[in-house]
Amino acid sequence: MRPQMGGEVFPFRMNVRPVAAFAGPLEFKPLIGDLTLITNKKMWSGHLRQAMRDIPGEDYRFILRWA
Repeated sequence: MRPQMGGEVFPFRMNVRPVAAFAGPLEFKPLIGDLTLITNKKMWSGHLRQAMRDIPGEDYRFILRWA
């Protein structure tokens, strides 16, 4: 624990590393129909309104290919 953080606990903190850097912004709406993560295609934004969300491996690979 770092002294500057006081007694705060961050139970969901994890180390991450970048795996891809996109040349420009990625338009998300065209991906919705092909993502298994999003089961309700009409109300898709509700699936993303979480602090942390698991992304299935096939969706992850699809997004990287799209980019």
